Amino acid sequence: MHGDYRLAYCPIAQITAFAFHDGAFANTDLTLELIWRLRVSRGIPSLPLRWKPEVLNVPFLRCIERTPYGYGLDGSLPMTYDSNRHALKELGRDARFEDDVGQYNFRRWTANEVNSMLHAERDMMD
Repeated sequence: MHGDYRLAYCPIAQITAFAFHDGAFANTDLTLELIWRLRVSRGIPSLPLRWKPEVLNVPFLRCIERTPYGYGLDGSLPMTYDSNRHALKELGRDARFEDDVGQYNFRRWTANEVNSMLHAERDMMD
């Protein structure tokens, strides 16, 4: 995890936040504090966090619905591309960016990060 502004764009942080919101983790004792302390042991490529079987088919990004208490996430309807595109555009305008924000921005940013990491790894091997 990054300790700077890039955390806002980290898909792992976003997925974790949505998973906590949905109560998706099979381990019900898992807390945000515990997640931050978890470390992947040497020699193991990843640390599996199991999901409850009933949430495996729930869309990650879902439609927003109006409730008697305000707005909330729909239980099963996925967010449409158009509503996601509109939300990103509004986010960019709210932040007063010169250009509109779109899905391409996130794909390009991710690709640039991966390329820089691969370049750094290649440099270490030389």
